[in-house]
Amino acid sequence: MEDAGIGMAPAEDSASPESFRLGKYTISVKLYALSFGLLFAFACIMGYTVMTLSKQRQDANSINLAGAQRMLTQRMSKAVMRARLGDDQALQEVIEARQRFSTVLAGLRQGDAELELPPAPTEEISRDLEHVEQLWTPFAEKLDLISSRWPAVQQAASEVSTASGPLYQQARDLEVLIENKGRGRIAKATRRLSANVHDLERNLLLALQRGDSGAGQRAMAALAAQDELLAGLLEGDSKRGLKKISDRRLREKIESFAQAWAPVAAAARVAVEGGAEVEEAIRFIADRNIELLKTMNQAVGAMASRSRAKVDRMVRNGLIALLVLTVAGGIGSVWTIRELARTLKQVSQRMEKLAQGDLRQQPLTVSSRDEAGLLAAVYNSLLENLQRVIERVRAIADGDPSVVFEAQSEGDMLASALNDMSAALRRAGEEQAERERKAAEEKARIEREQAERELKAAETLQRKVDQLLEVVDRAARGDLTGTVTVSGTDAIGRLGTGIAKLLENLKASLLQIAGTARHLHEAGSRLSSVSDRINTSSNSTAERVNIVSGASEEVNQSMRSVAAGSEEMTVTIKEISSSTADAATVAGRAVEISAQTQETVNQLGTRSEEIGQVVKVINSIAEQTNLLALNATIEAARAGEAGKGFAVVANEVKDLANETSKATEEISERICAIQNDTQATVDAIGRISKIIGEIHD
Repeated sequence: MEDAGIGMAPAEDSASPESFRLGKYTISVKLYALSFGLLFAFACIMGYTVMTLSKQRQDANSINLAGAQRMLTQRMSKAVMRARLGDDQALQEVIEARQRFSTVLAGLRQGDAELELPPAPTEEISRDLEHVEQLWTPFAEKLDLISSRWPAVQQAASEVSTASGPLYQQARDLEVLIENKGRGRIAKATRRLSANVHDLERNLLLALQRGDSGAGQRAMAALAAQDELLAGLLEGDSKRGLKKISDRRLREKIESFAQAWAPVAAAARVAVEGGAEVEEAIRFIADRNIELLKTMNQAVGAMASRSRAKVDRMVRNGLIALLVLTVAGGIGSVWTIRELARTLKQVSQRMEKLAQGDLRQQPLTVSSRDEAGLLAAVYNSLLENLQRVIERVRAIADGDPSVVFEAQSEGDMLASALNDMSAALRRAGEEQAERERKAAEEKARIEREQAERELKAAETLQRKVDQLLEVVDRAARGDLTGTVTVSGTDAIGRLGTGIAKLLENLKASLLQIAGTARHLHEAGSRLSSVSDRINTSSNSTAERVNIVSGASEEVNQSMRSVAAGSEEMTVTIKEISSSTADAATVAGRAVEISAQTQETVNQLGTRSEEIGQVVKVINSIAEQTNLLALNATIEAARAGEAGKGFAVVANEVKDLANETSKATEEISERICAIQNDTQATVDAIGRISKIIGEIHD
């Protein structure tokens, strides 16, 4: 048994939660590390994906811009055609498209932050773009030529077209004037002035709008013919057969026309020459447009192929990284969960056995410094505490209520409850001891009082019996002057009352017998005739009196007081044997007294039988108490060590029941003895009554 005051706190060891120290790699740290590792790997994959997608966006931008370059080549070709047809907006589109194409091409090759274009990523793409640039350079020069010359050509053509009408009319007026002058050859030559103006305008329009090189040549021929014609008219021309015009007025008209023609001719030459250059540039653009388009398509295809390869590589690397991440995360998760589940399973199995009351278990081995290890340490501490509690409870059950449970913390309700139970058991033991002490004192007091009452009752009974014996003894000696003072409702009191009445009746009978004797003596002479019969009757009466005397002796053996009265009664009856009638009267009275005595004794027997029934009830209660104590002992034995305290109480109850049973047996024996004595007295009185009845009859 452990000393009082030893607490529930477990010994300081590696398995106790007080000494257990969590390591760095707790479950939360492991889970956080696993989660952060997975998140980091996922972030790396996402970063790689985002970076690849960002580059892919750049590639897509490059591909889109390169694809737009193809559209620009077609757009520029169409815009040039529209510009040649007189669409002023188309020329602006050509300029913008040319600038856009050059800028994007330079960005595709060398990179452009504004356009978000990286430099050419591969040699193949760089070579394709270089080829595009080689084709683009003359293409761009032609576009520049068109852009720079075409406005001047259009301006010159516009001036020619604007001046052609008035100039044509002026030529017609000059022709009419010359014809009116009657100058035949000159008139015929001047008819070409208006025709040349018309041919120049028409051919110039065809050359510029349709790109007809023949029309341009015809326009230049019209210019040359007009210049030669005017020179011939003013200076003369022998080849044409023209003489120098001397008419001042006509000459002024021709000079005026020549002055008007000079700027138109200059503009026409500009338009024809510039238009020829523009037309050549347009044909160059038309011829090289498809080649430039194909080369650009090739570069775009290379970019698209590289972009697709990059996407495929990203997807492949992402899948590989995801697979590696999944496998690593799965392995880490399975390992962590397995370690945690193993410890939790062990603890749960042990806790299940612990809940079933199995405290004979070995502590768990703490193999980790995480929360699972802490849980195992807590279980070990709980097991040790419960084992200590059981030991102390057994100590309490063995009768040592002084065990004290030390609380591990302020909220240790178990230690508080066990201390309360221990205190309650101590109080219960003290109260039980106090009750036993008081019960023993009460029992001793009751026994003492009972003994005193029995002693007083015995003394009183002895005095009453002695007094009755004294009176009966004196009556047996013939002294009827004794007085019976014994009275009461009990058997002795009723017996004393009966004996007192018997003595009084005997006294009265003796007085009557004395008087009768005197009368008989006086009438002796008169009754001499019947003296023989009386003598015979007296003899018979004497025999019966002898029988009564024998019966009185038997009564004297069963009860001394009744025997004394019977002897006195025999003496009296012998004395009155001389008178049969008086003897019969006395015998009748004796029968009545004996009947009363027998009734009193019968009542005493009835009361003793009632006491016997009470004793039987007490004995039955004692037997039931003994049976209950036996059952309590059996249950305490089933409870094992925890029921030892109750077994002690059950044994005490059993001992008390046995003592009660023994006491009731002793009382029963005494009552049986009283009943036997009473029955013997009843039988003796019955025999006396029978004999007296025979005498009375």
